[in-house]
Formats: sequence, C-alpha cells, structure tokens
Amino acid sequence: MKRSFTNFLFLVIILWILVGIIKYPKLSLDSSYEGLLIWFNIIIPSLLPFFIVTEVLTAIGFVDLVGRFLEPLMKPLFNTPGASAFPLSMSLVSGYPIGAKIVSNLRKKNIISKIEAERTICFSSYIGSSIYARCSSYRHVE
Repeated sequence: MKRSFTNFLFLVIILWILVGIIKYPKLSLDSSYEGLLIWFNIIIPSLLPFFIVTEVLTAIGFVDLVGRFLEPLMKPLFNTPGASAFPLSMSLVSGYPIGAKIVSNLRKKNIISKIEAERTICFSSYIGSSIYARCSSYRHVE
C-alpha cells in the first residue's frame, strides 16, 4: 500500500513538472540555460582541480601516510580508521562530491570496510568553501 502511494505521488510530481515545462517553455529553457552556465562557470572550475589532486594524492599513497598519523584521532572520535581523515579534510576544503568520491575510492581499494565507509560518508559531506564563495558571488556580478 505504502509503495503504491509513493509511486503515485512520484508520478503526480513528474506530471506536474512536465505540465509546467510545456506551459512555460521559454522560462524552462531560460532556467535550463542558466543552470548549465552555473555548472560550466562555477561547478566545473571549482571541483575539477580537487578531483585531479585527490586522484594524484591517492595514487602516490598520501592517504596511507595521513592515515597512519591521524589514526589516534579518528578511531576514538568517529570509530573509523585514520584513512577516513583524508575524505574529511578534502571535503572541508572542496565540498560534497569530493568527500563522497574519495570514500568510494577507499572502499573500492578495500582500504576501509563497508561499515567504515558508511560512517565516513556521514561526516565528510560538506559544502566546500570554494563553491560557496563562487555561488554566493554569482548573482552579485551580473
């Protein structure tokens, strides 16, 4: 019963959105265009360097080095290994998708277990200062 109601509600919301797009095509296109501009001008320049840096740091073994030093802090605080300090610190600096991506990489390489990954993702999902600064200044530039 609950699942059918959820499906029905989801269908109603999707249909409502489609009616809005059909009824206001110019507004829909303008909004889509502005969203793509924000993505291209803010999101990509803010996140791409962090994606590259995290891949390089992970490949050269920086995560293991940080993990060894921060294990005494991370274990009692979050009950996770020291390697979970890397996604936490990168997420604080760069923002949400980076922390999730690093946790995913650590899990794929079996550096952290599934339970530890679930715990780590809970405290490594922040809006980054670089994205926050660029997005908040975006409207004021025009």
